[in-house]
Amino acid sequence: SGLRATIFDDFIYATAKEDIPPETLDKLSHACRVVEAIDAHVKDELVSRICNKEMSAYQQIFSTNEAASAKLEKTDRRYAWMKKLLTRKQAFWDVFPKTWEVSSLLCTTFCKITKAHLSETLDSQRDSPDVASLLKALHWTLDFEKELNLMAGGGEISLWEAGGEAEEEGEPVDESELTEAELIKRKYQAMRKEKEGEPASAAAPSPSKEGAFSGSISSCFEAHLKCYVELEEKSLLETVDGLVNEETWEAEGGENNVISSSVQVFLDIKKSLKRCSLLTKGQTLFDLSSSFKVVLQAYAARLISRL
Repeated sequence: SGLRATIFDDFIYATAKEDIPPETLDKLSHACRVVEAIDAHVKDELVSRICNKEMSAYQQIFSTNEAASAKLEKTDRRYAWMKKLLTRKQAFWDVFPKTWEVSSLLCTTFCKITKAHLSETLDSQRDSPDVASLLKALHWTLDFEKELNLMAGGGEISLWEAGGEAEEEGEPVDESELTEAELIKRKYQAMRKEKEGEPASAAAPSPSKEGAFSGSISSCFEAHLKCYVELEEKSLLETVDGLVNEETWEAEGGENNVISSSVQVFLDIKKSLKRCSLLTKGQTLFDLSSSFKVVLQAYAARLISRL
């Protein structure tokens, strides 16, 4: 028990250091072999203590009493903090045998804590959700989960700067470089002033393959996306009103006689479907499909009314 306690103290002490001397790293590497020789339960306890030690600092930093919207606005800082932890202390993580999967277990602990924090934040603003902040937080979360899956598959985690990208007024913006959440935010702010042509917002990142960390945090958003569906439906209904009012009853051309408004309606529905499928393929996508039914019924009713 004395040897076990000494080894534990050495590792916990090392977690508080930014720059660990090579001789200490070598000592810790040999200590891992001793731990494996003692007992598997000792290894599990050591890894658990290290994860809890690292995450205690995280909880102190991000468990604040700020407003819910402010917490969501800082979601990207959570992920930046974690990625810096993984890269800044890479030499320390390399001390452990790969079969221990310490980095993955540390990320799993981080995801559980973050999911609990975000769930609490989302619950607190259920009655008055900030849709733009919610969608940005979800997008950052999905990106982070993709990077964790990449790391779990042998890839590397890349750093990004916390706080997002500032958009200065009057400065031209390349919409193809915006995140999906930012595109949606701009879409509703513009209130669909742009009705002609294929906007650059159609370009969006490809969905990633499912991995071990997929949904580990983002699943907590699913129950809070009703406001997103309502905004999509509202936007589509406003588009329908404008298109029907401007309908000239002239066919688009080609073999089939199709009025121009119908082409635009289905094009907008397709874009809405794509936006949602990039965020979630769960209950929210099903709810949105019901909204499409409402929109198409409203479109038919307005056409009949004009006739």
